[in-house]
Amino acid sequence: MLAYLAGIRNLLNMKTVQEYVDYWKKFVNDWNKNPIVFFQSENNYWSKFESLLRNADALPEPFYGNPWDFSAIILNLNPYGGVNYQLQKHSSGLFFTDFLSEGNYYVFAKSFPYLNKYKDTNIGKWWNTRAQWIMRLSSSTKYPFAIQICPWHTKFSDGNVLKEYSVSHLYEHVIKPAEIILKNADFNIILSVGKEFEYLFTELGFEHLEQFSTDPIEKNRNYPLGKNGNPIKRYYNVWASPSDTIYLNTFTVGTNECPSPEFYPVEFDILRKLK
Repeated sequence: MLAYLAGIRNLLNMKTVQEYVDYWKKFVNDWNKNPIVFFQSENNYWSKFESLLRNADALPEPFYGNPWDFSAIILNLNPYGGVNYQLQKHSSGLFFTDFLSEGNYYVFAKSFPYLNKYKDTNIGKWWNTRAQWIMRLSSSTKYPFAIQICPWHTKFSDGNVLKEYSVSHLYEHVIKPAEIILKNADFNIILSVGKEFEYLFTELGFEHLEQFSTDPIEKNRNYPLGKNGNPIKRYYNVWASPSDTIYLNTFTVGTNECPSPEFYPVEFDILRKLK
């Protein structure tokens, strides 16, 4: 128990990417010994969320990609969709053939499995769309580095789901590590998709620098048109953290899908203004 607590303290005070990798190696290895017992432990922050308990025997997936060699960082609410037990179920899922062979979550995750070995799964196809969007923005052919707000699969309902979480926990386990890892990125802006991140950035005391949208359209003439002939309603908000790290969040009504290629002229204009 004390060793686990020491691991948590190390992450709170992390200064290097290696500390981040080592923290999650220990976290996932401890979970692997007895998933349900570990999940319900008072030292597991996520044990307070009963809705996640049904997925406690699915592999936690805190990040994907290589934090030393990647295109850009994207923050994600959680691993996409519900549990795919053929992949993630404890001991019998296909992921465990890869994970258990090394006993190190980083070794499993560094190839970004959903963009590599498991690219033809539904989750893989979803991530491929997101990776193509990141490639357009970053002009890098490397895989991105994705950090999950919640490491377990779950289906969130609409609304400000992040209001249920501890902002200090998210800063210590997501935001702070992301800004340290960003030093290794080809693209120096942290990306996210979803209106929920607007709440998180506000609560963290980020400065809202600018919004790009169809209102007023005179300011953003590059917006693609929908079937009704009107500009598609998609918002881009630029934020700055207290460390002056720039975040670009985008969202549209009713979905957390990333922008289609038709939005590239809009995004190119935004990036030009941020230089």
